[in-house]
Amino acid sequence: LETVLPNTVQNYSVYQKHNIPQWGIMEFLITSPELSIVGMNGKEPIYQANASKHEHYRVKLYQKIADGIVDYAWKIKKIFAKFMPVIEGESMVQFLGNYLATNRADICQFKDVYYTFKKNHDFYVPIFTQTKKLCGLSKQNVQHKRTRMPK
Repeated sequence: LETVLPNTVQNYSVYQKHNIPQWGIMEFLITSPELSIVGMNGKEPIYQANASKHEHYRVKLYQKIADGIVDYAWKIKKIFAKFMPVIEGESMVQFLGNYLATNRADICQFKDVYYTFKKNHDFYVPIFTQTKKLCGLSKQNVQHKRTRMPK
């Protein structure tokens, strides 16, 4: 946690085997499907009260994606039965990269999904950098600076 552990490592590239060009989708898939946690009250999380529309949409969409992932896993289990393949993190990165390289329609399905890499969650970008070029401009398909709600 950023608030608990100080960042003593300035460059994480020494731990990274591969460059992941579509980090936005990877971030989406591994991020907790809940609003941002800004603190703790005992053992209970305190969620960001003024979360952006992008955060609310991400949480809503994530459940559909998670259901699809579980369905896919059950299909793989049914197909391979006791000969389950070993799927490691590197395999998932390659699978996702190959899938997205040939699947414009699915990239466009994510055109309204934004994420933030900023600690204070005040700047959001499309989950895919090529969304505008591939899918055209939608009403939400612009970089968004969120303003704080008055107290």
